[in-house]
Amino acid sequence: ESKTSPLGDDDDPDRMIPRDRARIKQQLRQFWIMASPFFRETRQAKIMTLILLILLFANSGIKIFFSFLMRDFYTALVKKDAKTFYTILYKFMLSMIVLIPVQVLYKFVRVKFGISWRKWLTQRVLDMY
Repeated sequence: ESKTSPLGDDDDPDRMIPRDRARIKQQLRQFWIMASPFFRETRQAKIMTLILLILLFANSGIKIFFSFLMRDFYTALVKKDAKTFYTILYKFMLSMIVLIPVQVLYKFVRVKFGISWRKWLTQRVLDMY
């Protein structure tokens, strides 16, 4: 006996129908046709993409660590455990010293990447004109 959604396969939001997959594939293909020359022609694009990925993972990792700190922080408050509270507060301050520059650098590189992309695309369109 197969398990089916009471809404039916087409109405189940957790299942992607083939038509949607084909549309997404087509959109990704079109994006790659437009974007791939940017990565082939400019070394800066490759470097910024690598830096962006590194900063993305660093930023995510620090935020995950930060969320665990906040959990422990509130647990220490609820339990009225002063020693744990101050230990977590110290770790919180250290994590902020790391988190703030990483977030600022990530946003800076992301914006710089966007400007670089727009400048390249504008120049390319003007050259074709």
